[in-house]
Amino acid sequence: EDIFQSVGVPLVRNALAGYNTSILSYGQSGSGKTYTMWGPPSAMFEEHSPQSHKGIVPRIFQMLFSELEKEQRMSEGKQFNYQCRCCFLEMKDDSKNALSLENLSEEYVTSYDDVTQILIK
Repeated sequence: EDIFQSVGVPLVRNALAGYNTSILSYGQSGSGKTYTMWGPPSAMFEEHSPQSHKGIVPRIFQMLFSELEKEQRMSEGKQFNYQCRCCFLEMKDDSKNALSLENLSEEYVTSYDDVTQILIK
C-alpha cells in the first residue's frame, strides 16, 4: 500500500495531466521486484481479488481507468478524448555486464480488461 501511495498515485495523476509516465523495477534476482510490480499470479486476473493482494501495476491501471471514467461522466457531453498506450520491455544483464533490451511491445488500451488481455499473451 505504501509503495502504491508514494509511487502509483502520483504516476496516475501525472498521466491524467498529460505527461508520459513509466515505472521501472531494478534489483537483484529474488529481491521481490516481480511480486511488488504484479502481486501473486492469480491476483491480477481474479475479478474480486482484494486490492491489497494486487501489485502496483494492476492497481495503477485500475485507478487510471477509474479516473478516466469519472472524467468522462463529469464532462457532460463535451468532447472527451484520450489515448493510453502500454509499452512493455524486458531489460536484462547479460554475462558481460551489458544491458540487453528484449520483447518491446506497444499496445493501445481503453480498459483494464484490455491490459489484462495483453498480459495474458
